[in-house]
Amino acid sequence: MPASPDPAPATLVPIAISACLLGERVRYDGGDKRAVGLLAALAPHVRWVPLCPEVLAGLGVPRPPIQVIRADGGTGVREVERGTDHTARLAAASAHIVATLRAEGVRGFVCKARSPSCGVGDAPHHAPQGQVMGQGDGVMVAALRVALPPLVVASEAELDSAGACAAFLRQVRAT
Repeated sequence: MPASPDPAPATLVPIAISACLLGERVRYDGGDKRAVGLLAALAPHVRWVPLCPEVLAGLGVPRPPIQVIRADGGTGVREVERGTDHTARLAAASAHIVATLRAEGVRGFVCKARSPSCGVGDAPHHAPQGQVMGQGDGVMVAALRVALPPLVVASEAELDSAGACAAFLRQVRAT
């Protein structure tokens, strides 16, 4: 039986992905977190739209680590060591990402687990004094949930099997 032809570009589903998961060296430490299994499972079916909110916010590579801070009913982002506040910069980057996702027709986003910007329910949230208060969404994911409620968002940790990747793709195609 002859091999199936590659899918036509028009049939590929546009999916955003944290750029570090594609192997781009954009993490705070200058490294990446290439998600080999996830990429192998989804790449034949999707057109990747790589994004890194921290790079889009101008934080640089490498950069000091940041953390989500909960205070007075709101969340912000600051550098761990120096305490520099990057809330406004990441809010602007998140707004740019929302516009990009709309322009590209993106219906799903694969995010980096536990990231202060991209975590999906598992980003550590800290008190102003630094102690961990719990977990929640990273600041970009929180902004996406408000601006694009139908967007299907998952972390690479959730997409740890071929079955989970297939279910994610079915959910994205259904939106």
